[in-house]
Amino acid sequence: MVHGRLNGQVVPIERRSPDQRCAEFVQREPLRPPQLAIVVAQTNTDGTLFSGAREVIAVDIHESKLDIARSLGATAAYNARDPDAIDKIRAATKGGVDYAFEMAGAVQSMETAYSITRRGGTTVTAGLPAPADRWPFRQLSLVGEERTVKGSYIGSCVPIRDVPRYIGMYLNGSLPIDRLMGKRFSLDQINEGFDRLHGG
Repeated sequence: MVHGRLNGQVVPIERRSPDQRCAEFVQREPLRPPQLAIVVAQTNTDGTLFSGAREVIAVDIHESKLDIARSLGATAAYNARDPDAIDKIRAATKGGVDYAFEMAGAVQSMETAYSITRRGGTTVTAGLPAPADRWPFRQLSLVGEERTVKGSYIGSCVPIRDVPRYIGMYLNGSLPIDRLMGKRFSLDQINEGFDRLHGG
């Protein structure tokens, strides 16, 4: 899933004009490996951006996860618990971001992502919310500000096409996924591992 999300949401950013404002991902839940992989996919091993983005902004509720995002190349980080986070991001980016990636699958996270997307920008969501959850969509701003909202299921990954590329990126050091692993589990600890992943 990390690979798919990298392909579906971040790799296409490489084709963007370098003068576009940041590509980002937005969290109201703790950053997990798939979300941190968004940062890795947009930065070279020396911290420079290769995605074409001017900035990569991370938003999370835990400072420790924001520290990891910064170490992976995020150029700015904001704590979503700050009630002024949206205003601060919009001010820092002079009106909002060109691309916002929502990965938490939470309505509040999607609202934040949409709120920090600039006029003419794109909000991408790969989060899977509970079936009964509903995001109160603002059609007026979508039309009046010519916005785009896109969904991405498992990053539209085509394994036969994408996995070899990711292996190559890993081997040449441009996709340091080892840095995303917090702990290793044996196969008989698989349930514990999933519990830990779910808990952030």
